[in-house]
Amino acid sequence: MTVVEPNRLVHEALTGDLRAWSGLADDSRVRLEHEQLRTFAQRSEERFDIVELALADNYRPISSGAFTLTEDYALTVEAVESYLRLCGDDGVLVLTRWLQSPPSESLRTLGLVVEALGERPALAHVVAFRSFQTITFVVKPSPLTPEETARLLEAIDRLRYDLVLAPEMPPEMLNRYARLERPIDHELAVALATAPDRAAFYAAYEFEIAPPTDDRPFFFHFFRWEQTPEVIENLGRRWQPFGGSGYLALVALLLFALVAAAVFVVAPVALRAGFRAALRRAGARRAARTLGYFTAIGLAFLFVEVALIQRFILVLGHPTVAFATVVGALLLASGLGSWLSPWLPWRPAIVALVLLLGLLAGLAGLLAPGLLALPLPLRVAAVVALIAPVGLLMGVPFARGIGALGEGSVPGMDATLVPWAWAANGGASVVSGVVAAMAALSFGFTPVLAGAGALYLVAAALTPPRGSAART
Repeated sequence: MTVVEPNRLVHEALTGDLRAWSGLADDSRVRLEHEQLRTFAQRSEERFDIVELALADNYRPISSGAFTLTEDYALTVEAVESYLRLCGDDGVLVLTRWLQSPPSESLRTLGLVVEALGERPALAHVVAFRSFQTITFVVKPSPLTPEETARLLEAIDRLRYDLVLAPEMPPEMLNRYARLERPIDHELAVALATAPDRAAFYAAYEFEIAPPTDDRPFFFHFFRWEQTPEVIENLGRRWQPFGGSGYLALVALLLFALVAAAVFVVAPVALRAGFRAALRRAGARRAARTLGYFTAIGLAFLFVEVALIQRFILVLGHPTVAFATVVGALLLASGLGSWLSPWLPWRPAIVALVLLLGLLAGLAGLLAPGLLALPLPLRVAAVVALIAPVGLLMGVPFARGIGALGEGSVPGMDATLVPWAWAANGGASVVSGVVAAMAALSFGFTPVLAGAGALYLVAAALTPPRGSAART
């Protein structure tokens, strides 16, 4: 038996203070591995009879929406595909999740399995059964034989579970022990497993249950905007199976960020009579062009930063490592880009940045499986190498814009607007981190990077024609 434990403290306890109590570390039949699940699945050449993804999450934090904003790369379509590859010829994957009413987590888990199986019919590969609070999926990469199905059904009956899904589904095994008004879990599971258009099934369901991917790895995000009135009405009264209150916390944070940006960044400039006079003297056209430019690059910078931090958690294995690596690399590279900006063409540099963002968005997903097989230092180096060119060019727009304003050497740019440029850029930076997180939850990391590219294109369009020439 191989036990993969991603939590360092748990692994140290099992091999240290709790060694004698657990007995696992001294059992010759057991091998303890401290590794992220995805990293182990990608590196391992072994094949197993049973691959079990244990239910380690507490029920109440999930149902209250506490994990809504948390990415989980162990529960994505690509993750389930990697677990299925670990199964031997007759091996099975076992996943257990919590049940909610109406069903949400169980349907999303089944969606993961169905999408990971690809063109293989789910009814030939999956057996699912439930207790009062949990549902378990047994998934075999190759079709279940009649004998295997019969043995599983016999065990389900003997252990007094309720059948949810199987190649053969005797009606008497449905909704027997943990009785509901109707076998809703069974009905919805069959509907999803046999749906000719699964995307339409996901879209029509009352909760957001589309299977998470590595580009949008938010397994516990079930919120739809249509649920807002019910979520608000029931806040503090009962658990929220769709985690709506967790998502609405971001909405509240966005409102707070808008107020904070207005009060602490924009207001100090707006309250100075001299700065207001400068804005009037610049004229509406020039002021709009300048403020639009610096607002766009302020929004775009944090869009890129937030998306890359969350995207590279998969490769680097831990949010802290990803944050330190991505932020450190981007700030160092953008600082170098700002220093080099006088010798770089202004508008072409922004256009090149947009192209690099598109390339990076594609490469991040394609290279992730290969990078997971590398030691951590090499993964860190690879991530830095991937994002450094983007960071270098991200340092150009602000430095060139402020330089042009300060010198007053470019038509359309007015030196008296420098304080307003700082305020617009700073205010946008305060707000954009929250907007980027909300966009990632709703659409994924690639659309966030695409949004950053669009904002940089807006900035490129707002640069004066003469700004494309290098300054000396």
